[in-house]
Amino acid sequence: MFLSTLVQWVLGYHELGQMLLAIHDDGHLEAGLLQTHASNCCGALHQALGETLCYPQDTYYQNSSSSYWSLKNVHVRPSCILQPASVEAVSKATQILARGEKTWPGNCQFAIKSGGHTPFREAATLEDGIVVDLSQMPSEGLADDQRSITVSPATKWDQIYEQLDPLNLTVVGGRVAGVGVGGLVLGCGISYVSSKHGFACDNVENFQVVLSSGQIVNANENEHRDLWEALRGGSNNYGIVTAITLRTHSQGPFWGGQTFHRIEQREHIFQRLENLIENYDQHTHFLTTMVINGEMRSWFIGNSYQYTQSNPHVALASRPRPFERLLDLKRHPVFPGTPTDSLRIGNMTSYSREYASLLKAKKRWTFASISFGNSARMMEEFWQMTFKAVKPFLGISSFQLSISYQPIPTRLSSDTNMNSLGLLHSQGPMFNVHFALGVGNEAAHLDDVITSAVKALFEKAEEIASSWGLQRDYVQMTYADGWQKPIQRRGNKVVKEMIEVSKKYDPEQMFQKQVRGGFKLIGED
Repeated sequence: MFLSTLVQWVLGYHELGQMLLAIHDDGHLEAGLLQTHASNCCGALHQALGETLCYPQDTYYQNSSSSYWSLKNVHVRPSCILQPASVEAVSKATQILARGEKTWPGNCQFAIKSGGHTPFREAATLEDGIVVDLSQMPSEGLADDQRSITVSPATKWDQIYEQLDPLNLTVVGGRVAGVGVGGLVLGCGISYVSSKHGFACDNVENFQVVLSSGQIVNANENEHRDLWEALRGGSNNYGIVTAITLRTHSQGPFWGGQTFHRIEQREHIFQRLENLIENYDQHTHFLTTMVINGEMRSWFIGNSYQYTQSNPHVALASRPRPFERLLDLKRHPVFPGTPTDSLRIGNMTSYSREYASLLKAKKRWTFASISFGNSARMMEEFWQMTFKAVKPFLGISSFQLSISYQPIPTRLSSDTNMNSLGLLHSQGPMFNVHFALGVGNEAAHLDDVITSAVKALFEKAEEIASSWGLQRDYVQMTYADGWQKPIQRRGNKVVKEMIEVSKKYDPEQMFQKQVRGGFKLIGED
């Protein structure tokens, strides 16, 4: 194995040398293109991988750039975008990027894009850099025994559900259609079925990974187990994940949907939520979301329910017992003449697309994440603090804010023993806050102001929670902003182990130094 890798390295180095000579002789870009810091590396990639590399004037480049969910990333301009269609192409690209960085230090920085849903700027793109866009990577599909499914990191969750729902199967995946597989499973991931099956990352059977050397490895329970565990919540710190094998589970249609309420009912909801968190069962999924926008300037509440037991018609007739007190609350339409609920028998596809329909508007999104011990008092306090903090922005017509309270019951966190999330169960039952604030491009000049306001809000909330004995370390990576450090908060022991794995598989620390986006290990030990 070592000899074959060494031979590949030598041949690859010779090949790169020939490319660099050709680029030096012929010019590293097509006529008319502007030179950028990454021009030389773009040229080397173009020489090796041809039309899979695109430049700003190309349609593929424009389609890739416009596909980011947050406008903060739509308007970032990489020097070039690579869209490999095979793991071998990713391997070759990785070797070129590694050696190119030695030739042109600082000029072969790159980002890795799977679904492109992470909202903070340059999480999966890079101004004047290179983007490795995995949207063209193939998916192997459902295994013959139907016990697993292998997909590209860029596959959207609803595409998987649409294939599995007719078979009464599912995977532990994202709750919103359109979100990519890669970012969610590498960041943990909570699903409608997590109470029974754990986090999304805990249900990954295999990662196919391209290491910084260009070596292609499988990381699973039997091969490279340390890498497998580190990747389960490890973000983009270890390599380029090119395929993900997810365990499937039996799952038929189930009861769920939303109910809508006036903001004046919030304390009744918070009290019932506190009780629910203490009494979660394996079929229960719930979150409550407070929403306000610049047009209405008034809040409303949406409660999201899913009860995933195998006989949904029984649930529909009798109302799931954990939700009885919540379902007793009076419902109100968000707008006159609109429904007060969407409760029904549905499946993973329909529920994920329902929630995606609420987030269609392109905005400059700011996410943030924080967790508190289970307390209705803290839920009310955080809402009051948030309302005060965002009042200066309510005059922006495109303004939209949602804050979701999401239970992290002990039964869910106690199952996380083969990942890099740390000992969540030691923090007891808690709730996680997903803060999502969006504005249009007309308010782009306020990006830093908004980030500062959110950061101040979260710091103050954590101070209060600490004084009440309710501060918790857990930060949900998929909801965190760039200034937050979800990995660091898992504890020194976890971070040390993650860094050791990184140094083992990426000895020159390519994915710490050349890949700036995401949440890094360096500086967090």
